[in-house]
Amino acid sequence: MIDDITLRPFAEADLDWLVEAHATLYAEDEGFDDSFGPLVETILRRFLLDHDDVRERGWVAAHDGHRLGSIFCVESPQPSWAKLRLFLVLPQARGFGLGQLCWTPVWGLRGAWAMMG
Repeated sequence: MIDDITLRPFAEADLDWLVEAHATLYAEDEGFDDSFGPLVETILRRFLLDHDDVRERGWVAAHDGHRLGSIFCVESPQPSWAKLRLFLVLPQARGFGLGQLCWTPVWGLRGAWAMMG
């Protein structure tokens, strides 16, 4: 299955899915309340409006047109640091190496942070 998974840039069309997936899974698994979905939406809308294309990115993992997970790398408030956000792997996609696959592009951004940090 892992060979058939694509990792593509986050797009605005992914926003509603990401909000719903995070809200649902975190409510079920961690007991988060209804305020978490709106927080995720705020994070994503801010990312869409204002992010550094060189140092900040988001990716969505998909298989056969079905979204399976996400990961974002954004600037941290601490200078020269990056922050991971919205790392998610759906339960049905766990155990196939998807989490490790999601990390691949993040490691690629290390050079951009090192050069600009």
